[in-house]
Amino acid sequence: MLYTDPIFICFFALVWLVTRALRSVPSLREWWLIACSLFVIASWGLVDLGIFLSVLSINYALTCAMIRSVSWHRKLILWSIIALDLIVLAVFKYFNFFGSNLSVLIGYTIPQFPLGIPLAISFYTFHAISYVVDVYRRQATAMGGG
Repeated sequence: MLYTDPIFICFFALVWLVTRALRSVPSLREWWLIACSLFVIASWGLVDLGIFLSVLSINYALTCAMIRSVSWHRKLILWSIIALDLIVLAVFKYFNFFGSNLSVLIGYTIPQFPLGIPLAISFYTFHAISYVVDVYRRQATAMGGG
């Protein structure tokens, strides 16, 4: 579903109307928006949704572990989460680019990663890193964790 498609514009109007109607029930409104967001990601492919949910789950679990840890472990877990997020981003965004350029340089064909770039991977990766750093600095809390 492209953002310029009439179906998306109708979907967006529906989301807006229901969100406005749910103003008095904030928790239900949040779940509605989460469900709609997941639907948009899934409309680009279930693999994209799976990658998003995997990154989200791993970040959440490691953030909860970081909250329960002692100080030097907290920093180790923080840097591990950041490194893992950046590795996932690099694999999906840059592996094929560098692989194809390296293939030209060395004259050997490097296999291409079969998946495309997941929808919004840069956006949610950097937001996840920002959130984890805020939790580490105790400027935010992990929902339900620690």
